[in-house]
Amino acid sequence: MEHNTAAVCGTWWRADINVDGTPRGYGVYEVDGNQVKWLYKSAGYPKEHQLHVYQAGSSDEYPSDIIANVWNWDEQWKVEWYENGKRMGEMQRYKGYDPAAKAICSDKEKMKYEWISPVLTEHLFHATPRNKNAKIEVKVTDRFGNVYTEAVENK
Repeated sequence: MEHNTAAVCGTWWRADINVDGTPRGYGVYEVDGNQVKWLYKSAGYPKEHQLHVYQAGSSDEYPSDIIANVWNWDEQWKVEWYENGKRMGEMQRYKGYDPAAKAICSDKEKMKYEWISPVLTEHLFHATPRNKNAKIEVKVTDRFGNVYTEAVENK
């Protein structure tokens, strides 16, 4: 497996996230004999910070949906969502722009460099809430069985 790890500098030291929405950080690898485990460590966050969930209305691609950016995702991860505590199923993966990266990169004065722009990423997921005011929780399970969650309330 090939790993492309996000930059520790974020967006060329202009923002705390990279152009795909991944927080600035680094890879952590644990080797035990012929067994290798890894995770992405976001700088300034605990190791459990493995995703970011956006409320409905944050994305141009899916304006009615909640969006989850699961930056260390691979095909052995599971991405599920819950509405008011009820499991609603797995989220649908799509190729798009992270909402925060898109907003940050559009501020050309802050970015300093004209050539900085958001990039399409394939580690985004979406789901349509039934209740627009529901408490939403996204639960991801990585290939090693570690579970990470993040909640968001739509307003």
